Amino acid sequence: MVTWKGIQSKGKKSVELGDLMICHFHSINNTMSCAQAIILQAKVARGNQHTVGRKELAQLDLYDQYHRFEYRRSPGLNGHPRQIAKASDHPLAYMLIESASHPHKPFRLAVPNVKLIGRQAMEIVIPRLLLGRSGRAVHLTNPSSNDDWSKVIKDLLTITYRSAYRLISQGKVAHPRGAGRFPPAFAQMVTANGQFGDVKSLTSFFGGMGINGGGEDAVAIVPPGGMGAILIRTIAREE
Repeated sequence: MVTWKGIQSKGKKSVELGDLMICHFHSINNTMSCAQAIILQAKVARGNQHTVGRKELAQLDLYDQYHRFEYRRSPGLNGHPRQIAKASDHPLAYMLIESASHPHKPFRLAVPNVKLIGRQAMEIVIPRLLLGRSGRAVHLTNPSSNDDWSKVIKDLLTITYRSAYRLISQGKVAHPRGAGRFPPAFAQMVTANGQFGDVKSLTSFFGGMGINGGGEDAVAIVPPGGMGAILIRTIAREE
């Protein structure tokens, strides 16, 4: 949860930063070469559209204006300020999910607006993320002083790994890595349009574009009451 000065004018004290974070990490010879991420808020749509209601305006304001915010109810981060730079790449966006009456429609990306309209299917957004063409670049090792986007992703990864460790230690997740062991929500998303069913088929999906090189790995974590995360790692090995 996050809050900022003036949020009360939208009738809220705090809002979720998002429902889902998707991160891609690409390594060459076991050294991270680049990373890319996007944060999404899910909304149920009818006819590929959703009108933001009065109770949703505070989060829309954050996604549209990129306010300087502080964390709330986030262990170890409460009170820490962050301000993501506003730009046309929309690293904070919406994911529209068709209502139950249209279960086989693909989830779609929508840029912040009072009237959300689904554009690219997530089956396109995710491969573009892996190619560095959607979301925003992340610098985890040495982010610049004004690169709060990278700091936010690092913050969320820290929370995610803590949640994963807790779930594993409690025996609620038997094997958090590898294809075929993802939570149902992830499986539903990546197969919604029949494009690919698990991370092992990413190579065939890309049609030989060569972004893998040596293999791929992924983990999807959906902590109860928190932001879900899909973490994808691709590895290239130079000959």
